[in-house]
Amino acid sequence: MKSGSDFAALEKNYWDMVENNTGQRTRVEYAADVATLKFGSGFFKQGQRGANENNCAGHPWNLNNLPSARNSLMQFPRRHDISGINIPWLYIGMRYSTFCWHYEDLMLYSINYSHWGQPKQWYCVPEYDREKFERAVK
Repeated sequence: MKSGSDFAALEKNYWDMVENNTGQRTRVEYAADVATLKFGSGFFKQGQRGANENNCAGHPWNLNNLPSARNSLMQFPRRHDISGINIPWLYIGMRYSTFCWHYEDLMLYSINYSHWGQPKQWYCVPEYDREKFERAVK
């Protein structure tokens, strides 16, 4: 794991590139909203070939199981599954990849799991500063 100073340097390099157009030029690869029904989510599903108790197929925090977990808000009538709401999406990014500031779909909370690699950095704006942030962005 990297030290705090390593993360500080990485963050400084990122913001130098984004805000000041300085530093090393970097090509960044990123994939968003990958359809997990087609490509998989990184989590085994219950009943899936190879699924067992050791790979968390039945665990309630497995992102495939969250919508059906006891007391989950996602247990609304499921005539249609909604990709990105009760079917997880997969995102693949490398160092310096960025996802735009946004409200989550239907203003729901976001749940993320990092399968592999270094920790990611999150920037969040509290609701009480939302209007101030939107003015700054405009």
